[in-house]
Amino acid sequence: MQTITMKTPSKKYNIYMINQGLEGICDHILTHSSVDKWMIITDNQVGDLYLDKFVKGLEGKDLSVHIIQAGEGSKSLRSAEEIYKDLSRNQFTRVDGIIALGGGVVGDLAGFVAATYLRGLAWIQVPTSLLAQVDSSVGGKVAVNTDFGKNLVGAFYHPDAVYIDTEFLETLSPRELKSGFGEVIKYACIDSNVLFSKLSAGNLSNLDWPDIVQTCIRIKQVFVEEDEREAGLRKHLNFGHTLGHALEKYHDYKTINHGEAVVQGIYYAGWLSHRLGYLTRESLDLIEGLLRQYGYDKYLTYPVDPIYQALCQDKKRRGDQVDFVLLEELGKSLIQALTLVHLYAYLKEGLQ
Repeated sequence: MQTITMKTPSKKYNIYMINQGLEGICDHILTHSSVDKWMIITDNQVGDLYLDKFVKGLEGKDLSVHIIQAGEGSKSLRSAEEIYKDLSRNQFTRVDGIIALGGGVVGDLAGFVAATYLRGLAWIQVPTSLLAQVDSSVGGKVAVNTDFGKNLVGAFYHPDAVYIDTEFLETLSPRELKSGFGEVIKYACIDSNVLFSKLSAGNLSNLDWPDIVQTCIRIKQVFVEEDEREAGLRKHLNFGHTLGHALEKYHDYKTINHGEAVVQGIYYAGWLSHRLGYLTRESLDLIEGLLRQYGYDKYLTYPVDPIYQALCQDKKRRGDQVDFVLLEELGKSLIQALTLVHLYAYLKEGLQ
């Protein structure tokens, strides 16, 4: 078992690369956590696969279970309110906690509830998707979506522990695996030529997943420890996400998932990096070639106005500017503030 210790100004916690199956995760929680009363939050798909075994593994603890419908539509204030009601009915107090068993939606929603119910409960992340393992389970950003934008209601609230086991990836659909892999490519583009080279030499069936996941976490660890609340350096982790979030909103969080939207955002950010004179044509070709290698198509043809309106509500907007993460070169990113006027013009050029 590998242990990565996240040290931020507000909290220190461990990320356990457990690789001992669900039984090993349960044993570690029983041994290392003093919390006796937990609510397990999961979705119906993950629950069908793992919930019974997880509950049995935590035998002796006082457990409640709350199951949401799988999908981005459940990451909402309405879902949070239903969990609040469940916590209240089961008389949860500040010495009790929440376990998020699932992917990014479950983790973000459970973390948001943990941050806000009774002004803060203990919580543990058990990420089961690639996207959650390499990205969303680490760093303490929790949020829900609203009708006016993605992740606009949230908090910085770190878990007490994260348990990662890449055995979970074996049950993912090809679409879910590719969704999470978009985040892996993000890390390769902004910070690691070594990771980029590993990806270029592999495919989804022969990658060393424990090594890939741990590499991504260690990259994120540097950004988070340096800039916990995203005042500067941590913004670089939004590469591909600015346009990606707008595309998710445009599709009403239904016909495109987060990772697929991020990949389109990476295509666009690469194009814009080259358009503004930062990234060479050769480097852009390498990025686009890697995306094609892993089966991602570029379909950046969208009506500009609704995408622009979504970007105007992005949390990275400052006055009449929106911060865009671009690439100076492979493995090196930068922040470019775009005025709304210029943003609209670049959208017209790049999306049509």
